[in-house]
Amino acid sequence: MVKVPIRLLAVDIDGTLLNPQFSISDADLYAVRRAHEQGVEIIVVTGRRHTFALPIVQQLGFDLWVISSN
Repeated sequence: MVKVPIRLLAVDIDGTLLNPQFSISDADLYAVRRAHEQGVEIIVVTGRRHTFALPIVQQLGFDLWVISSN
């Protein structure tokens, strides 16, 4: 079996990236940043408006795509 590296990670905000307190846990923040450092393209996805997603995305500390109001 051929091992294919992960090239893209699309992650939802509510209940996935954000915990019940509406914050990103230190462990999740570390994991997403580490994946980005390893060359994985990160995409944040939410059914909410872009204005809701922007402050959350800024916590990650790097440029990425956001799919919002889907």
